[in-house]
Amino acid sequence: MRKRAALESPAAPGGVGDLEQLIAASSEAVLAFCRRRVGAEKAEEIHAEVQLAALTAHRAGKQLSTGWMVRVARNKVVDHWRKIDRQDRLAQRIFAEEAARPAVVIETESLSDVVVTLDSISPRYRSILVRHYLLGEPIAEIARHDGVTYGAVESAIARARAAFRQQHARQATDRDGSATEQAMSVA
Repeated sequence: MRKRAALESPAAPGGVGDLEQLIAASSEAVLAFCRRRVGAEKAEEIHAEVQLAALTAHRAGKQLSTGWMVRVARNKVVDHWRKIDRQDRLAQRIFAEEAARPAVVIETESLSDVVVTLDSISPRYRSILVRHYLLGEPIAEIARHDGVTYGAVESAIARARAAFRQQHARQATDRDGSATEQAMSVA
């Protein structure tokens, strides 16, 4: 009964000792609440956020209780699941866009033309094109491996495709020009 009374008694504004007692008395309830909903590791993180919120509210002069702290923990748990949901939806959208995006299609006479073109662009562009298009590595994985953002990899792929197209067109023009010259010299 005494423990229950300690849990329900509000912390008076301004008394640091009262806040410490409230946090100590409500920690078990807050942690149990969070553990059931998000697991032990995330529960510890949310518990720390609740303590910080309690300190901030206490300094602002609000009266706190265990019920208040559990309510804040509930809101933080809801925020956590909303964030996870947003991240899942974003990942689904990214993967859907990636699947819908057409591969680079360049009409070429032989594989050696592609190899020559790849050899003539920058190593970074060559690497990113080979990893994404030939090895099938997803953009998210390239970003994680290279330590850059998803958007940075998308931009690099777009620039690499443009450089590849430009270089391939230049080489095709050179081949056509030299083929025409050879045909004229034979005739």
